Amino acid sequence: TVPGSLSQISVGADGAAWGINAKQQVFRQVGGSRFVQVPGSLSRISVGSDGAAWGVNESNQVFRYNAGKRVFERITGSLQRVEAGSANAAWGIDRLGRIYRFNPGNKLFIGIPGSYSDVSVGSDGSAWAVNTSGQVFIYNPNSRLMTGVAGNLAKISVGSATNVWGLNAKSEVFRLQGAVFTLVPGKLKQIDAAGSPRPNGGDAWGIGP
Repeated sequence: TVPGSLSQISVGADGAAWGINAKQQVFRQVGGSRFVQVPGSLSRISVGSDGAAWGVNESNQVFRYNAGKRVFERITGSLQRVEAGSANAAWGIDRLGRIYRFNPGNKLFIGIPGSYSDVSVGSDGSAWAVNTSGQVFIYNPNSRLMTGVAGNLAKISVGSATNVWGLNAKSEVFRLQGAVFTLVPGKLKQIDAAGSPRPNGGDAWGIGP
């Protein structure tokens, strides 16, 4: 257990965590287990590699953290949630379950066919999603479509292609090992994976049920 009270948490590729409390205030982990407040008001946040932090507010407006200016800047788009891989790799879901991929060239979100309930993108750009039936999908950059893979999950979290975690409808925890999702002891209501597995742990953070 780490001191603090958060309603949502996200961990970056470097293992540093960001979070949001019940008042939609934003916090960033510094110096081990200490969290400090960051200016901004968000309903969801996602952290990727290279210090990238993306978020959305209650009005479905999208924001990206500018580390140099230390502020969240508005990005064109209307999403219920956004998932960050890096400063230029982000995916999102709108209120109808449609998913979008951020195009850093024109700084717009491009729609991907299909309807999904959860999406996550790793620091290496790998993206996974699940639909309302629990089916699992991975993004194929060659076809620019989502391809079905074995598994039944309610939530997915990707740190990288080699660090993929998920939760099923019973809040049970699963980790991708090889091509199979394997049950891990514990139950969580939210999980977020680090950029890649590390020898000393820190592969994923979670919030209990």
